[in-house]
Amino acid sequence: MLRSCFWGLRRVLTEQPRDLRYHGMKLRCYPWSSVARRIATFGTLPDYREMSFLKDYLRRDDCAIDVGANIGAYSLLARSLVGDAGRIDAFEVDQRARLSLVESTLMNRLTNLHVHPRAVGATSRVLEGDSSRQDELIHVRMDRLHWGKLNGMNVVRLDEALDERDYALLRVSLNGYEPLALRGATRWLRKGNPPVLMIDMQTSSKRYGVSLGQFLDELKALDYQTAVYAPEHRALCFTAKPWLSSGCTLIAIHQQAIPMVRNRLLGVDEGIDVSPSAESKPIHSGVAPL
Repeated sequence: MLRSCFWGLRRVLTEQPRDLRYHGMKLRCYPWSSVARRIATFGTLPDYREMSFLKDYLRRDDCAIDVGANIGAYSLLARSLVGDAGRIDAFEVDQRARLSLVESTLMNRLTNLHVHPRAVGATSRVLEGDSSRQDELIHVRMDRLHWGKLNGMNVVRLDEALDERDYALLRVSLNGYEPLALRGATRWLRKGNPPVLMIDMQTSSKRYGVSLGQFLDELKALDYQTAVYAPEHRALCFTAKPWLSSGCTLIAIHQQAIPMVRNRLLGVDEGIDVSPSAESKPIHSGVAPL
């Protein structure tokens, strides 16, 4: 509580950033950032279940995509796991958050974390900033971001925006726009690339004309099975109704990749000791155990 109050006081008194230690690197945190506040308050795993999955699953040399990267909490965590030979592609249209991520990237001299100032959608096009219509990219309208500043912005399909390569994971967090963003990656997803999707479903996708049931049916049609992660057991709990579990992030795994993912989570592929330790306990999980 004291750390939270301190960060709130910083927001009132100063706009100067603070560089927090973060998974062997430094994360540039501005007082205006709610993500920075959660990290300052709860530590380096504020989303304990989701970030634990990332830590248990990703390996050196992996490639991953972070759509809706914000200030880079997930992007930098992923970069710490894939090392110098891996690759992280981070997409963020919000200028203030993106510049914060760029500052962290430069400060840590990361040459394989690529920040893309592009919006992700179901089709590739150039956005026309017409404030008189409810555009499919209304999700990029944040508190200080106006349609006039979006005019001319590139909207890209994921499977056209990046080089053809094998990705280990795709994380999407777009305030309910996740289903339409994934429709722009169907060429890859039909081949099971990437084999693992992390989808933040905290807000409703119905405002974009896609119900949760419809979205889950689309994932099933692409041979992805939905699950939630139990970090205390390093176990996947497959379920057709992930919303019944605490937490708002669902994990979707391509059917053919399930054995590989399970082996990674258990450390079988690298002979990792997965015995419980004090370090594995959350500071704040925000979720009830399965």
